[in-house]
Amino acid sequence: MPDALRVAAMDCGTNSLRLLVTDVRGDQKRDVVREMRVVRLGQGVDETGRFHPDALERTLAVTREFGELATVLGAERVRFCATSAARDASNADELSDGVRSVLGIDLEVLSGEEEARASFLGATRSLAGPALVVDIGGGSTELVVGADGDVGWSHSFDVGSVRLTERFLRSDPASIDEVTALESYLDDVLTPRLSGLDPVSNLVGVAGTITTVAAHALELPSYDSSQIHGARISVDDVRTACLSLLRMSVADRRALPFMHPGRADVIGAGAMILDAGPESVAHILQAFGKAKTLIWNGPLGAFEIAPFDTATNAAAARAAELTRAGQLTSVAGGGDTVAALNGAGAAESFTYISTAGGAFLEWMEGKDLPGVAALSAREAA
Repeated sequence: MPDALRVAAMDCGTNSLRLLVTDVRGDQKRDVVREMRVVRLGQGVDETGRFHPDALERTLAVTREFGELATVLGAERVRFCATSAARDASNADELSDGVRSVLGIDLEVLSGEEEARASFLGATRSLAGPALVVDIGGGSTELVVGADGDVGWSHSFDVGSVRLTERFLRSDPASIDEVTALESYLDDVLTPRLSGLDPVSNLVGVAGTITTVAAHALELPSYDSSQIHGARISVDDVRTACLSLLRMSVADRRALPFMHPGRADVIGAGAMILDAGPESVAHILQAFGKAKTLIWNGPLGAFEIAPFDTATNAAAARAAELTRAGQLTSVAGGGDTVAALNGAGAAESFTYISTAGGAFLEWMEGKDLPGVAALSAREAA
């Protein structure tokens, strides 16, 4: 590209470190190289509040590798940005000093708001109209709603694949108690912010968790960014892929042809963020697409009914009808679930199960738990 400026950008997240070298001229750009390494900078940060020495060593080694590559490729400007883990670590100055020593530039730590805006601008560069951008990282998840380059609403949640794996999913594969605890936590964190969002027509997912789920949903024989970028995937396929990844052992995930080995141990938690229950990101997409919506506006997902009328509590009335007919014998949800069914006169007709919702009820049924009927979403509906 004549008269272009060659720049290099390094994006250091909680799990991975990425390099982009690109030629820029005005609003045009031409990518020269993209690289990614899993460095797990956020190892243990959620628990200790500090960078582990091994994590710093890995990160700075890759930083040096990327810096040398940028120099060989003739980058005239270099920028290094860090996100969630660097925001949390009390010894972030050690990373900053290391970057300055290796690259000769200052480290920039993006705030959650800045990270959300950067994700939105990059993801919607070629899109017109309103969109919800979802960026699930290792330490945080950013959701942004906007249109044509203008951000209307954004929030950075301290939930990410590495953070939540370390905090909740310590078994391999995850135990039902761990999944239930994480499901409940995600509902508490996400629901207050997501329940008031207005519908938009496009949901765009970015970063490794979502691209890996997409590769699984598409059944790719290898990781192929050209097939993943811009792919349109149904909500049902997304949720099926999320559930499948959660069920697998780490060894089984690593055996998948598209799975990066450094993502295999944390993709289960990332998938749960994407499909956390009725107020999950996947549910938002489902509602925005005006497809069938989950029956509950709170953490219940035993079956689906369309449409869901929150004003008249039609969902609770339908649930009561099914329980009286003996077609619905188990549900999963929170306090609002019990209250809704009480109001519909059916609270004594079902078996109540913790707070795990959505497709995870089917996952729990596969565990042969006492009192859980083998009732699929399709049979109930």
